[in-house]
Amino acid sequence: MAAVSETTTDERTSTWRIAGITLAIVLSLGLITLLTLGLVREPDRLKLDHSFDNGERVVPPDFTLPIFANGGRLGPVGTPVTLSALRGTPVVINFWASWCAPCHDEAPILQDLQRRFGDRVVFLTVNSEDGPDEAREFIRRYKATFPVVRTGQDNIRRSYGTNQMPETFVIDPDGTLGMTPFRGGIDVESAAEIADHLTAVLPK
Repeated sequence: MAAVSETTTDERTSTWRIAGITLAIVLSLGLITLLTLGLVREPDRLKLDHSFDNGERVVPPDFTLPIFANGGRLGPVGTPVTLSALRGTPVVINFWASWCAPCHDEAPILQDLQRRFGDRVVFLTVNSEDGPDEAREFIRRYKATFPVVRTGQDNIRRSYGTNQMPETFVIDPDGTLGMTPFRGGIDVESAAEIADHLTAVLPK
């Protein structure tokens, strides 16, 4: 009986060892897959950032979207606005949505920048993945006067590597990025950086 018991124990130990090895292999393969996806996606997502940091003059992806609100000199609601057509003027692009908590936090800061520079700089805010009524309520709540264009799809957002909102891109008069993109909400300090940069690139 002792021999049988010893054999059973050995079999159980062997079974657990095999199960442990199998689990380790599965976890390792999963980790390798995640790392591989990360290595593939991260450069794509941050391609604009990396290129800028490497000293390259980066032209951000062009797009054409209709004015949703506060068109001002860009035209009335429904007027199509093409980014490349704004070359010659600094442009600040901001991706936002009404359901995004940091978007609410930065709205007054963005509105202050619009108040200070809006006559010389185009603040082109892009409302994405949002309902029109919710977007209008957001604009009303913060008494926003910055121009808003709207897209019901996320292909433009993705072309900028934006997988979170808000994100902000500062474009110089020559049509290239002037600053590393702000991945996340802007605060008072980052708004001061943007203001200093805009002041430097605007005609004296």
